[in-house]
Amino acid sequence: MDKQMTKFMKFLEYYTDRRSKHAAYRVLNEMSDYELKDMGISRCEIKHKVYGPK
Repeated sequence: MDKQMTKFMKFLEYYTDRRSKHAAYRVLNEMSDYELKDMGISRCEIKHKVYGPK
């Protein structure tokens, strides 16, 4: 039972992390180029900033 709970907790952590990253990605994509420039991010860097290097 403990092993199943650990697997579930890992999945839940992965799922919530994935959802929050997707939400951040969506918000940054909806920003204007001017707003992104003020933050020091170019449009082509958004995916790399949110999801990290692959």
